[in-house]
Amino acid sequence: MDTAAILQLVFERFAASQTLWNLYITVVLGMVGFAAAAAQALAPRWIRAVVACAFLAFALVNLRTLAAVHDQRTHLIALAEARAEPADGAAVAAVIASAQPPETWQLTSFHLAIDVAVVALIWAIPAYRRAGAETAANDQAQ
Repeated sequence: MDTAAILQLVFERFAASQTLWNLYITVVLGMVGFAAAAAQALAPRWIRAVVACAFLAFALVNLRTLAAVHDQRTHLIALAEARAEPADGAAVAAVIASAQPPETWQLTSFHLAIDVAVVALIWAIPAYRRAGAETAANDQAQ
C-alpha cells in the first residue's frame, strides 16, 4: 500500500470522526432544546433521571466510537509516516503532519465536559423554570 492510499484512508477516518461529532452536537442541542422547551414534562425527577441516563448512554457509545476512530487515524498516520519516501517531498510530509488528530485526553476531556454540562442542564432547567413559576405566582398573590 502506497502513501497516497494510506492518506486516503486517513481522510476517510477524519470524515467518520466529523460525522460522529456532528451527530453528537445535534443530540446535545436537541437535549438542551428539549429540556428548555419541555420543562414541565421533565418536572418529575424520574423522567429527568431516565432522560439523563439515555443521554449518558448515547454519549458513552459516541465517545467510545470517537476514540476508536481516533486510534485508527493515529495508526494510519504512523503507517503513512513509515511508508513515506523521501521522493514524496515536503508536501506529503506537510499533509501527514496536518492530519494528526488531537491527543486522546483532549478528545475525552472535551466530550466529558459537554456531557456534564448537558446532564446539569437536564436537571437545572426544569428546577429553574419551576422556581420562576413559583416566584411569579407569589408576586401575583401579593
